[in-house]
Amino acid sequence: MAQREDFGPEAVLAAGLAHLGWTRQRSAMESGLAAHAHPGAWEICWLRRGRVDWWVDDQAFTVASGHCYITRPDEIHGAVQSVLEPCDLFWLGLHHGVLPEIESALLAAPRVFRGSALLADLWGDLLRQHRQPQAPLARMAAEAALRRLLVEIARCAHVSPPSRLLSPEIARAQAFAQEHLADEPAVAALARAA
Repeated sequence: MAQREDFGPEAVLAAGLAHLGWTRQRSAMESGLAAHAHPGAWEICWLRRGRVDWWVDDQAFTVASGHCYITRPDEIHGAVQSVLEPCDLFWLGLHHGVLPEIESALLAAPRVFRGSALLADLWGDLLRQHRQPQAPLARMAAEAALRRLLVEIARCAHVSPPSRLLSPEIARAQAFAQEHLADEPAVAALARAA
């Protein structure tokens, strides 16, 4: 069972925002993230919990909890084998050319980087504004929330050291270990994850 909120082009409140949403996948979903592109828009995703095996162009990445990942305008991307693993995933689309300073920061950012503890509150605020579009000053509040979120994402991208390229097996084991630190995973469990 999955929970999902998706605000498309007709429902977004902030100028420059192409789309916005989140999903909580409790189990893997085949065809959950098939190959697609966003014409003229960046896509920025943040993985609050879980793991995503993601690809863009000819590169594949295992994205761990707490990390952001970026797709540039018009790039074809998706989940490896189109399977969206169990996770809490947040995303937004940003129209190309609307916020040039943010775009410059995104161009210089690594594809995958660690987010900060602030992202949960900032994503939450932006989504809250979209859930009550008739509230007084909702558009203005959404604009402010979007800019705060984008600035924090840009700061995270430039504070984080570039992600090392790991084999998919080691990256999966690393992501599993990060998700289960409190459980003190056994070597056998790490091997199965790899």
